[in-house]
Amino acid sequence: MQIQFDPRQQYQLDAVDAIGDLFEGQTKSETQFSVVREAAVRGSLSGMVQTERGLGNQLTLSELKVRENCRAIQERNDIEAPGRDTALESWDLPASGESLPARPCLHFSVEMETGTGKTYVYLRTIHELAEKYGWMKFIIVVPSVAIREGVKENL
Repeated sequence: MQIQFDPRQQYQLDAVDAIGDLFEGQTKSETQFSVVREAAVRGSLSGMVQTERGLGNQLTLSELKVRENCRAIQERNDIEAPGRDTALESWDLPASGESLPARPCLHFSVEMETGTGKTYVYLRTIHELAEKYGWMKFIIVVPSVAIREGVKENL
């Protein structure tokens, strides 16, 4: 018996689309891989989040637009959601230097059962977000060493 991987599972494609649709209306960014001085950020790179680690992905959508997109995805997938005016869950990121104020860091989750292809979904999502919005920096957090090793193998 040989197991065949099928990259066209509809539930996986729906999960990838849902994540991408959160940012519907976002303009595609030019990628930046270098660490730049703050003076450069004030010029042609203004609006991007820059820290000592370099430039982050640029989200130009308002929280209201992301919330509207989120609620539309929840309705499309028959997910019980709070009211339209309820704020999205987020962490507060502290100010980064004098030029950048404290800001919320929105967070979302996609819940899938064990063995349904979560690794494939988030790797494909990363690819889709890079293609559609020009985002190139992602953090993958896994709960165990065994899962981390599986993810590294897939990467």
